[in-house]
Amino acid sequence: MLTDVSDANKSYTKLEVAEKSDLDLIAVKVLRKDCPDFLFPLKMMEIDGETEIRYELTDGVRFCYMPTQMKKREFIELLTNLIQPFKACSDWFLDYHNFVLDENYILVGKNEQSVKYIYVPTKSQTNSDQEIISFFAGLILKMDIKDDQSYTVDLLRVIKSSNANLMTLLEHLQKDHVEKKAAPLAPPKPAEDHMKKIVSFVQDIPEKMAEKKEKQEPVKAEKKTPVREQGTRPGISSGAYGKSDEENRLINNLFGDDEPDKKKDRKKKEKQPKEKAPKEKGAGLFGFLKGKKKEEEEPEDLLAGFKKAAEPEKVQSTPKWESVPTPAPVSDPAGGEDTVEAYRSYVQEEDGDDSTAIAGDGELDDNRVIRLRLEDCAGCTCPKFIEIDLRKGHATIGRMDKNGEPCSDYNFDAAVSFVSRRHFRIEPSGNEWQIIDIGSSNGTIVSGENLTPNMPHTLKRNDTIMIVCKKRFMIYRVC
Repeated sequence: MLTDVSDANKSYTKLEVAEKSDLDLIAVKVLRKDCPDFLFPLKMMEIDGETEIRYELTDGVRFCYMPTQMKKREFIELLTNLIQPFKACSDWFLDYHNFVLDENYILVGKNEQSVKYIYVPTKSQTNSDQEIISFFAGLILKMDIKDDQSYTVDLLRVIKSSNANLMTLLEHLQKDHVEKKAAPLAPPKPAEDHMKKIVSFVQDIPEKMAEKKEKQEPVKAEKKTPVREQGTRPGISSGAYGKSDEENRLINNLFGDDEPDKKKDRKKKEKQPKEKAPKEKGAGLFGFLKGKKKEEEEPEDLLAGFKKAAEPEKVQSTPKWESVPTPAPVSDPAGGEDTVEAYRSYVQEEDGDDSTAIAGDGELDDNRVIRLRLEDCAGCTCPKFIEIDLRKGHATIGRMDKNGEPCSDYNFDAAVSFVSRRHFRIEPSGNEWQIIDIGSSNGTIVSGENLTPNMPHTLKRNDTIMIVCKKRFMIYRVC
């Protein structure tokens, strides 16, 4: 029914109408004069007596290229935007049964999840309500909600019920969106309760002051120093003064003072020269001998020697990829001496084996792995060799977001900002590959040719892939 065409770096799809009588003239006039935001404007053309309708597929990413893993908040927003046009369609005297329900012809905005459909203004090509319900049920099954795996089951219960339609599903999504966006606020308390609390607080002030005063009186009494007898020390009876003082002196001389005076220590340390270590206060006779013996037995670097002995020996193993013959360096096109050497990277196995993950030349024919070698770059630090796994059927290349979370199957660093989070996509096609620019901000250049967004382009070995933005760029060659 629809055919994709690429012309002058623009992609559009065309629809050939066999009979003019089949056209809905009201819908054609609306789409040409006052087209809503959720539909593509059309162009009517007469070619060899046949009517042709064209829709430009711009400003978005095809739904089939969207990631299948999303957060719950993102999925609710996307699904709401997909269903909302079915509700708003009647305001433009249009019938939602004429939407094209094909993931290749539903475009999602790059920066925001706004959705655009293709509307076919014919009376014969329409979708039934059951087909619409089945289409959205398939989309729900396809998506994987990372932070709430059971949410897809809840949506399927809503859409698969006996009296379900798109409006009931939309109400359910909007309810979840509002509850997640803002938690319900607590109801305001009546003014009477507030005044009662203030009155009771004021009435309790005298009692609280009296209690506080009673608690402070015993504390003041304890702080008063008792009058001691002459010739006695505080806390010690007069008869035991001399004996206690003599015993303390003997113990301090032998074992050291347990509670040295900090102020005296500080003064002694200030008087001592900086070159000599200050003698420890209150070491005593036994403590002095003990410290001297310890210094003689234990060298200064004992702890360092122990750490060195405890560390396991590091065995320098040469990875196997170094034994692979390195390709000849690529010369600088300007004729300079600087060259960029290509090398083969490897993946460390979980069991500790350092064997390479590079397949032999014979395994490249199945196109499950594509290798890109860095030719040149400026304004960024890019890996010299990239190995992309295509075993799942495709792979997207982009960069991480500001939080460091991956957005594609292969991700450059977030600092490489001129690469979009989901820049282009590579798929196997026979003995070659297909590369699709997924509506990136700065575009993709393959062997000097600018790719048309959302349109597949053949990619062969020895082709170059270039992304450029002002003075920053990167060039990779397909190995």
